[in-house]
Amino acid sequence: MEAVDGEAEGIGEVAGPAVRFTVTVTNNSGSPIDLANAVMTVETGADKVPCTQLSGPQAEPLPSAAEPSQTVTGSYVFLIPVETRDLVTVYLSYSVDAPVAAFEGEVPTP
Repeated sequence: MEAVDGEAEGIGEVAGPAVRFTVTVTNNSGSPIDLANAVMTVETGADKVPCTQLSGPQAEPLPSAAEPSQTVTGSYVFLIPVETRDLVTVYLSYSVDAPVAAFEGEVPTP
């Protein structure tokens, strides 16, 4: 996790204080894992307010697949107000058949 200045590169995006999350997926199975539908969502505060995903800086989603024994990385940027960074929940899902990975806690501030 890294505090960044979020960049408004996509339609409807608004620049502002953001956090870049870098995730790593390792395929320990004997078959390719389809990551084409991988989704990260982020909520902030006790009320679990959804955070807006941004296009940058340096956002690059997971690749569409991970081959057996392969480790892949993706980066996601979310607009998160500095005053609510003491309680952030991050979810990563790549398949309806797999458990959702979750993190809850503090994230970096500028």
